[in-house]
Amino acid sequence: MTTVTSEQPAATRGKLWDPDAETMPRSELVSMQNEKLQRQLRYIYRNSRFFQDLWDAAGVHPRRIESIDELHKLPTFNKDDLRTYREKSGDPFAGTCCVPADQLALVAHSTGTSGKPNLYGLTAEEYEEVGKIYARSSYTIGLRPGYHLIMIGGTRWHGAVLGWDKAFDQMGIVKYYFGNGTHDIVKELIDHGDDLRDLDAVMVYQPEAELQYLRSAGVDPKKIFPNLKMLWSAVDASPARRKILVDTWGVPFKNQYGSGDQFWMTGECPHDYRDHHAPEDYFLFEALDPTTNEPVPAGHTGVLHVTNLWATSFPYIRYNMEDMVTCSTAPCACGRTSMRLRVHGRLAWSVRIGDRYVFTQEVENVLWEQPGMAGANYQLVRQSPQPQHRLIVRVVPNAAATSPALLREQLEEALTREFGVPSDVVFVDPGDITTKGVKMQRIHDDS
Repeated sequence: MTTVTSEQPAATRGKLWDPDAETMPRSELVSMQNEKLQRQLRYIYRNSRFFQDLWDAAGVHPRRIESIDELHKLPTFNKDDLRTYREKSGDPFAGTCCVPADQLALVAHSTGTSGKPNLYGLTAEEYEEVGKIYARSSYTIGLRPGYHLIMIGGTRWHGAVLGWDKAFDQMGIVKYYFGNGTHDIVKELIDHGDDLRDLDAVMVYQPEAELQYLRSAGVDPKKIFPNLKMLWSAVDASPARRKILVDTWGVPFKNQYGSGDQFWMTGECPHDYRDHHAPEDYFLFEALDPTTNEPVPAGHTGVLHVTNLWATSFPYIRYNMEDMVTCSTAPCACGRTSMRLRVHGRLAWSVRIGDRYVFTQEVENVLWEQPGMAGANYQLVRQSPQPQHRLIVRVVPNAAATSPALLREQLEEALTREFGVPSDVVFVDPGDITTKGVKMQRIHDDS
């Protein structure tokens, strides 16, 4: 759509947005992290009531932490701890804001997936730095200067959307905001049709709603947007989801992974889409055992915890992201030296059956691979207390199914075969599964 010229600084970057940072030898990276960590811990202890109380209660002073190898001595915390502190203290920022509030340039909030949203913000200087973090990950997945792309219009309250907004300004990307939420982007996009034939990239978020609209309207997006180069998103993307999107739109799908809470973002590796390169020069990433809270051995799966090494307004230390990941620092074929995160799913979007977790995207992959079930809406039923003995899945069936009983039997057999546990499928109406915030509600609590 727009020719990238040599006058555009990013045009000559090649495959990496920030080569020095992305290929830094790991010994230099660890040395940098140690210096930043010690400085950050002292700063936070002086300026954050929440962390001062948390660390004092644990009997650990930040002076005792001399390197990242000793980070495990500090306690972890999660979103619920912030909510509890907020209610107890009356501080809307839960004691985590380390600068006077009048120095903040913006305040965002979490999605509220697991409870009342938490508030966090940035100074103007920090916002520029966030743009660099998001630009790096966006460039990794293939977004380029000069692109014209579609973004979610109604979610600029979200930290991640704010990060992309700043990054695309820095990258020289033109943003088109569509949709009041995540469910109507494609409808509005198609409605404009010929006006947007030369788009380079489209953000997709809820293929269930998007595919339903495309099918009902009899629309082939490949014909409407013949010059489209890629789809992109930042959602759990099962192999089946990726295939549906690629087949429907006729272009590659690329994904990012991160969080608005601390304004970090990763991009999927060009050599293996399952892995995401993390910005370790800005953050520390740990995988901890969900039961013992101890670090898991390299290559094992644990709960992701993030430590902010750079921010001055809302830096979190050992923040539980509630995602199950595998971390690797082994050499990567793409040349980047940063840690790779492989995401398995969110604990909040899982059920525990016996001694294992079953995640929504795993179930999605099984369901959507069945004939006629591509894009079908679904929920996992989580019983109380956990663990439970059976996998129960609520599914919106294909309206064209000639034998619902046979379809149910086929789905139950496929789920049992995949997970090795007894499985029940319950058919529900489309209106029985809704969104929560910007996300499809994937868990139905049956307490």
